[in-house]
Amino acid sequence: MKVRNNIMHFRKERARELEILGKALEKNIQSGVSSPIQRAVSQLQDPNFVLLFKDGSTDPDIWGYEIDDFELDIPKSRHIAPNEVDNLKLSLSLKVIANCADWENLNDPLRELSFRVRIKGLGDKAYYSGFHIDRHPIQNNEGEIHPIYHLQYIVNPNEENDFAYGNVLSIDTPRVMHYPLEFVLGIGYLTSNFFPTAYQVLLDDGCFVNLYRCYQKRFWKPYSHALANYWKPYSEVDITWDPRAVCPFLV
Repeated sequence: MKVRNNIMHFRKERARELEILGKALEKNIQSGVSSPIQRAVSQLQDPNFVLLFKDGSTDPDIWGYEIDDFELDIPKSRHIAPNEVDNLKLSLSLKVIANCADWENLNDPLRELSFRVRIKGLGDKAYYSGFHIDRHPIQNNEGEIHPIYHLQYIVNPNEENDFAYGNVLSIDTPRVMHYPLEFVLGIGYLTSNFFPTAYQVLLDDGCFVNLYRCYQKRFWKPYSHALANYWKPYSEVDITWDPRAVCPFLV
């Protein structure tokens, strides 16, 4: 199924933005990180590439990409345990499927999202941590409360049967409400939390900041307005809470 010309134009714009981000990361943070990004760029630029939904169906009017094992070396945290763990590496695997038609309105632009992070550190053995941020289908709550976008920590990110749990109690962790992330927003999120000096360097890069601001508007604005709309009508003059105090990632 070949993608129509107007959709291809849209996809090429998103590919160009990923290339901008790749160059910013290569320039400011770490060399060798652009290869997974380039594969996503190639997907967006290929008129014969269409992502499948989880149920195996597809839609010619969508856009999206996959990034597998994007790796970033991160500095050792002062809060890390066991203390002897070093050589930390973060790995991100991401799948995004979104609507082209919802790029400039206040609808949720995403149809599917899988944002999975694994962190590996070396000490006397390999240690792992991880979390994921997913978009949950609205029509299927499986008897549980699932915020549509939620973060959940993973005890065993490798899903190994012989994983050394130690004293860890493995149980479903709470699904914490979370704003949506794709790769551009995800880079800001991951660097600010795990590599803050790199995040500050990125904020000094005008190309990254412009891109980061644009994607915040496209993905976070609809999410925020949907929540605020629950308490309508509301008056802007009554709002005294600084939005950057609520979410310091806003640029």
